[in-house]
Amino acid sequence: MTRPFPDDYDETYYVNDVCGDHSIVMKQGLVKFANHLVSADRLRPPGYRLAGLLVGLASEPSLPILRSLSLLSLFVTALLLFLSGKEISSTNAGIVWATAFSFSAGAFSTALNFGTETMLYPALAGCLYGVARWFNKVRPDGVTVAVLALSTALGLLSKVSFFPVFVPLVGAAVLLAPKTDQRRRSLLAILGAVAGGTLVTIPWWLANWRDALVFAMWSSHHFGSDSPWLKEAAANLLGVPFAIGFLIFLGWILVRANSLWKIPNSTTWKFVVVCLAGCLPLVTLHIVSVNHMMRLLTPALIPGIGVVAVLLDLGGLLKRRVVSVFIALLLVIQVAIIAWQISRMVFQDPWDWAPLRELARAYGLPNPTIVVIAGGLTPTFNPPQIQYPWLCHGETISEPPWLQDHPIDWSKVNNLIEQADIVLTGPGNDELERQLRERSWTPVNLYLGVDSKATILVFFPKRAR
Repeated sequence: MTRPFPDDYDETYYVNDVCGDHSIVMKQGLVKFANHLVSADRLRPPGYRLAGLLVGLASEPSLPILRSLSLLSLFVTALLLFLSGKEISSTNAGIVWATAFSFSAGAFSTALNFGTETMLYPALAGCLYGVARWFNKVRPDGVTVAVLALSTALGLLSKVSFFPVFVPLVGAAVLLAPKTDQRRRSLLAILGAVAGGTLVTIPWWLANWRDALVFAMWSSHHFGSDSPWLKEAAANLLGVPFAIGFLIFLGWILVRANSLWKIPNSTTWKFVVVCLAGCLPLVTLHIVSVNHMMRLLTPALIPGIGVVAVLLDLGGLLKRRVVSVFIALLLVIQVAIIAWQISRMVFQDPWDWAPLRELARAYGLPNPTIVVIAGGLTPTFNPPQIQYPWLCHGETISEPPWLQDHPIDWSKVNNLIEQADIVLTGPGNDELERQLRERSWTPVNLYLGVDSKATILVFFPKRAR
């Protein structure tokens, strides 16, 4: 929470967007911001930016505030899951559902940083609460309709991965709708709520749907992992204690399948099917994709853990003291492991690029065009971090292009240098340093890193200063 700088590329990118949006609202007004919201980023729905802006209107956007918003989002999600479990099953089921998701390794580590899940998690939990309330009350009331409409809007503005959970979940709920003499009227109310929530998001999706879907498909086929999927899921999605508990649950299901199926509770069984419909498609897509980053699979945990909690309660296990003690023990061990690993969940050595901004201003370059040419740089480096000191001060600077070709393509280098006010590189790029010196560029050593001081070479043209 108190880490002074954004940790990685994704969080830095999101924080930069919020800072830039805040500057536009303050300097140019809401109309300009609305246009900017639709056209500035065609790849990612703008829900996280709206959430950050609402917080930023009360004060200047800052990392502690935005990260607090992420943790608040996790708390709201847990509350909605608790209410869902209580509505469809029992208080015990709600407690298990809420705590198991909140302290799963994937969801908890994601909540430590500000990002797109800030809107995604409560949106999915809200959909489940709306369906649970509808199934329990047989007919949708005003609260059900309002929650579904709001959750649909938030979800569609959060992330493309909302679709493979939301669409089959709501589709299954409509197909398994409670039987009533006013079933058609109930379905119209539910579909109207979904349509109303969708309507709010149409301007962004009409303008950007193609780019957003292409980007989502591209992301799923990049950033692969050599580790087996099941191992990654056990360690980084559920956490080892919860993974062990899940295996025990699967064994219990196999043993008790016949007796469970005979329990006459059609509403609960229908809700279990709805949760499975919301969980399994995203799990399948994640398994067959190349990108096995477990953060991308955490939305499937929201309905998936609901299946576990509701079936445990349906089978009467949550009323047994020994089972409650065992679940509590798993939770204690899980929390202890998370507390021990929490420093590993974030990067250890974020770089403070504020000295570069001060150095650029000293050279008479308040808003420079910066180019980064790889070589000798540490894994913690990412271009959006360079922008952060400017954007958090309400200033404008474009994301630096980052040339990482090996071997270096000198024609690209020359084209970038011609457009640059500042060239950044690491030590060891002797040929680049020689060429820049021949062009009368002045090198300055910049020492970055909180835990370890990394050396960055900053080249300024002779005309600067």
